[in-house]
Amino acid sequence: MSTKMASSAVPSRFAELTDADLGLLLENKDATATKNVIQKSVNVFRKYCKEKSLVFDDIIHLPVHKLSPMLARYYAELRKADGELYAKKSMQSLRYGLQRFFEKERGFDIVNDGDFKEANNMFKSVCVELKKAGRATVNHKPPILPGDMHKIRTSTALNQTTPRGLQNKVFVDIMVYFCNRGRENLREMSKDDFIVEVDAQGEKFVKFRRDKMTKNHRGDDDEQSQGGFMYATPHKPDTCPVQSFEKYHASLNPKCEAFWQKPKDPSRIGSNGIWYENMAVGKNTLYTKTREISTEAGCSKLYTNHCLRASNLTALDAAGFEARDIMTVSGHHSESSIRSYSRTSQEKKRKMSHTLSKMLTSDDGGNKEHDTMHTMPSPTPSLASKPSTSTSVTAVSLPTRQMQLNSPPRSPPFLSLSQQDKVLCELNNSPVMSRDINIGAVGVSHDKSRHSQAIFNIQNCVVNIHNS
Repeated sequence: MSTKMASSAVPSRFAELTDADLGLLLENKDATATKNVIQKSVNVFRKYCKEKSLVFDDIIHLPVHKLSPMLARYYAELRKADGELYAKKSMQSLRYGLQRFFEKERGFDIVNDGDFKEANNMFKSVCVELKKAGRATVNHKPPILPGDMHKIRTSTALNQTTPRGLQNKVFVDIMVYFCNRGRENLREMSKDDFIVEVDAQGEKFVKFRRDKMTKNHRGDDDEQSQGGFMYATPHKPDTCPVQSFEKYHASLNPKCEAFWQKPKDPSRIGSNGIWYENMAVGKNTLYTKTREISTEAGCSKLYTNHCLRASNLTALDAAGFEARDIMTVSGHHSESSIRSYSRTSQEKKRKMSHTLSKMLTSDDGGNKEHDTMHTMPSPTPSLASKPSTSTSVTAVSLPTRQMQLNSPPRSPPFLSLSQQDKVLCELNNSPVMSRDINIGAVGVSHDKSRHSQAIFNIQNCVVNIHNS
């Protein structure tokens, strides 16, 4: 008996879970957003059955050969509460919710199983009609325009001498550098989630101490969800993200573990250096933070938190980083997910529009300028190169088209006055001309007989600088 009592006192190595506990574990593997999608899909299907005088419980237990045509009719007749068509993305979301519901309730897949070919053919047909009706457009969150980002960075909303401004500055930095998705994990961030380290080159940076569960990383893979680093910019101390982070972290209330704490009124800040209350910032305040910042900064449009993520991806893509490298920061699973952020900038589209306008309104159809744009690149020094000697220049020789090898010689076409003005303007504004050459007598010549050692390529023209 004593032996039996002694063995019962030994703590058990393994836990004992009930069926309910096991069910809860399986239930919690899905994100809250996924659960909401499933619930909404079932509710809409339930309302459809009620309006059609059908019993919901009977419908969901129909044999497959009867359920498939039933779903086909449902997809075709599905409408919003106001009678309008759903957008294509909403239709996909509603079908996904039903897919997950039937997988759990009946054990089959209404999207991929061949028995549901009739239903899925109807779904595809409905999507085609939605596209024809203009209901298939996906509106991605835009990146913040460069001009608006400048307004945000220089606005009072990011004034680091106040608790609120310092928090906003750190918020923008973290959302951009770590490519955080809109609302994801903001409320759950704690002070211990981040760590400051120094690399082998002696540069300081901030990174996540531990990985977080995200939309794309649910714990069933080994990839890091947010692998970005936030490096210091010592050459720009006023905007250095690490310096702002360290100042913010040191000013947090030690009694509160939340990373986003409610800012104190500046008049209530004492000598202890604590700028924040023993209270976490509300989730609604966090979710609308970028909107409030862009409003205060006077931006051209209202931005959301996800626009900061879009700014990260767009900037890295425009800079030429490989999609696989960007994915280590953004947490995307596939390179195709990055493509939506490969946008042509508004500035490039503006220039494209002006180019087309110039083509449409040009007296010569743009032919003269088009000819000059095909100049062979010069193998000679760039404009920034320094001439061999300082001299007084009286003419600039401008052959507009270099001769192809083995091509018959011909006289170069003359430049128009506007093209000459462009070349002379660029010459006059160049560091070379302003530093070493007297430009008081600069002119244009088409004489190719005189050359110097200083040859440049400007406005796609070969420019020879020679003594008068």
